[in-house]
Amino acid sequence: MSGRHRRDRPRWLPALCAAAIAVLVSAAVYSAVVMTAVSDVAAPAPSAPGQPGPAGEFDRTATVSEVVDGDSFVIDGGVTVRVLAADSCEMRTDAGPRGRADAEKVLRGATVSLRREPTAANDADKDGRLLRYVEVPGLGDLGSYMVQRPHTSAYRGINDASPDYLDRLRGLDRDGRRCVDTLPSPDQKPAVDYPDCTAAAAAGQGAIYVGDPGYSRRLDGNDDGVACE
Repeated sequence: MSGRHRRDRPRWLPALCAAAIAVLVSAAVYSAVVMTAVSDVAAPAPSAPGQPGPAGEFDRTATVSEVVDGDSFVIDGGVTVRVLAADSCEMRTDAGPRGRADAEKVLRGATVSLRREPTAANDADKDGRLLRYVEVPGLGDLGSYMVQRPHTSAYRGINDASPDYLDRLRGLDRDGRRCVDTLPSPDQKPAVDYPDCTAAAAAGQGAIYVGDPGYSRRLDGNDDGVACE
C-alpha cells in the first residue's frame, strides 16, 4: 500500500515544496534587512557591551564626512561637532596627528549618534562647534574611547558635561596627555614672560604652545606642551 502511494505521488510536488521554501527564506531575509535599515535610521547607536548607557539626551544621527582632529569632526551638512569633555592634542603639536588618526579609524564614514547634555549652559563652543556626547556603532562612547589614549585627556577647564560623565572619563584617563616630545627646562625663561595666565589673556593670548613666545612650563600645569589652555 505504501509503495503504491509513493508511485502515485505527483512528480511536481517536490519542486513545488522547494519553491515554497525558497519564497519563505527570501521573505525572512528581506524582513531582516528592512528592520535593520529602519533601526539604523530611527534609533540611537547602542553602547558597546560592558559600557555604561549613553550620556545625555538623543539629538540626532549624522554621518561623519571629515575628521578635523582627535576631538572634533564634520558631519553631513557641514556642521562641526566637538566631543564633549574630551580634550585631544592640537594638530600643530607632535601628538595631534596621532589623535586624528585614531579618531579616523572609528569615525570616517560612520553614522554616529549625537547626544546633548540637558544641563549644559552652551549648545556650542565659542567657535560654533556643537558640543555633543558621541556614540559610535560597535564602539560606544567616543570620549571614553579617546581618553584612554596618550593624546587625549578629560577636559579640565569650564565644562558643560555632567559631573557623572566627567568622573567616568577621569577614571579612564589614567595618564593624562602629552602633546610634544620635548619640553623646555622648567627654569628656562621665555622671551615673553607672563606672570600668570590671567596676564596672558589680558594681553590677548589664548592657548600658548611650546615654541611660541610666552610659553613656559610654569604656565603649563599638566606638562602637555600647551600653556593657558
